[in-house]
Amino acid sequence: MPRAAITAELTEIGRVDDIVALLDRIERGECCSVIGVSNIGKSAFLRALAADSLLEARFGEAASAYALVYIDLNRMLHASEQGLYELVLRCLREWLEEHPEGSSSDLIAPLDASYGDVVQPDSAFAVPLAFNRGISALVQGAGRRIVLLLDEFDDALSRIEGRVFLNLRALRDQYGDALCYVTSTGKRLPLIRDAEDVGVEEFCELFAAREQRLRPLSAHDAQRFVARVAREGQLGLPEEWLRETVRQVGGHPGLLEAAAYRAVRLYAETGSAGASGLERLADALDADETVRAECLKLWDDLALGERQALDEYVRTGTTRLTSALHSLTLKGLLADNGAGLAPFA
Repeated sequence: MPRAAITAELTEIGRVDDIVALLDRIERGECCSVIGVSNIGKSAFLRALAADSLLEARFGEAASAYALVYIDLNRMLHASEQGLYELVLRCLREWLEEHPEGSSSDLIAPLDASYGDVVQPDSAFAVPLAFNRGISALVQGAGRRIVLLLDEFDDALSRIEGRVFLNLRALRDQYGDALCYVTSTGKRLPLIRDAEDVGVEEFCELFAAREQRLRPLSAHDAQRFVARVAREGQLGLPEEWLRETVRQVGGHPGLLEAAAYRAVRLYAETGSAGASGLERLADALDADETVRAECLKLWDDLALGERQALDEYVRTGTTRLTSALHSLTLKGLLADNGAGLAPFA
């Protein structure tokens, strides 16, 4: 029953298996690292995860035992210790405002005081101390498992002082599964920053063997996604055009959206040409600047060995770079189509 309820809640983004797996981790009190290539839908995934209706679908009456707080790190005023702490406390305050049933003056007052001390500290030492007081007040007083969904975590991990992450690790150690972190990045955490930096290795240990890869959408989810893009954009694409768009670009949400808008322009140009218009779609997508830009983002994100392996495999059907091939498969850029591995689109 919970899975059916989750499926009903996720008609917009799909990824039921991914959501179920991550909610299972949260139920066990685990931290988790969500990893996916550019524009694969990581932000939409974490926002969906934080929805109250989804928690209720999964946990029923026990949903009140969880507080999943979405934090978009692009909202940091600057990439620093103070910037990160300010944003986390700001988002926690916003969550309390949106959930009055889960808040009280005993929670709001100390959180407000901590926020003020982080924004206008008396000294450099006051910033982490104030942040820790705010987190402690919330964890101890909320009666919920606090789960911080740290989206766009790449830049923060690469630039902010290592002692900040050591402090986050210390808070997790202090409160155990009452405080969990879910990060969203384009690469595995140890590849973003040298783990030898003080504090970084200790923080990354929280996510060892707790990684979840977001791959391109399934054919069913991709079809629903592009249909929603067409509906919300009032594009008026016939069903056969939607199906062909998915067949051409696979399940990458960024590519699907770009391709849908190119398809509607072609459909308008060809009018009632029908099948002959559809036959031109592949060439139109190949030439479209937005589609090409999405492909270039994916290509630029690949390591040199991955680029070489992908190029060699597409040309010859084999490659000597087996580790790079494995990495491409993990990312979902190569997938088994029943006859062997092939690019997702």
